[in-house]
Amino acid sequence: MKRPLNIMFVDDSQSDRELFERAVKAIDESIKCILVEESYSALAYLTIPLGTLPDFIFLDINMPGMNGLECLHEIKKYGELQHIPEIG
Repeated sequence: MKRPLNIMFVDDSQSDRELFERAVKAIDESIKCILVEESYSALAYLTIPLGTLPDFIFLDINMPGMNGLECLHEIKKYGELQHIPEIG
């Protein structure tokens, strides 16, 4: 049996995170959504092995603190994360 997809969505807007999750679940209930509100939390999740890594990462480009492009640059510093496709 194929394991369900894990998708990380990083966005500072709670309503955008909720909308994204509803849209994904409408496509396939088995997809796990990892919803994160800012880049620093996303980096912590990705670099501290507490769970399954996402299969895809969706990044909001315009976020306070570290924006999506800066976060992407940080993600790419970790060899074990370089295979994960990102969408910004």
